[in-house]
Amino acid sequence: MNFIKQIENLQLINKLILQERTGSPDELANRLGVSRSKLYEMIDMMKVWGLNVVYDRTARSFRFERQEALEIEFSLRVLREDESEKLYGGRQVFPSVLFSGRSGITLGLC
Repeated sequence: MNFIKQIENLQLINKLILQERTGSPDELANRLGVSRSKLYEMIDMMKVWGLNVVYDRTARSFRFERQEALEIEFSLRVLREDESEKLYGGRQVFPSVLFSGRSGITLGLC
């Protein structure tokens, strides 16, 4: 799963949990286009981040146990060469292999 899709899925999960309308785990996984086990990996990651996500069988929805939510901000902008050199001292922070799919390096989300 690519990085942007992971962010989009986390945003959708967060929104649906806040509204307490995720549906069953199978329904939510299907809506996200992921397997049930991948869904639980994402929820486990949210728990690692400190969010108390629980499944309410009566409401048929995941919910946050406390008044909490995940705030996700994502920005993408192409930098000119002079901006990149200014920010990173002339060095690339992310080598092209990071995004080429030929490396075992991951971004750590889900």
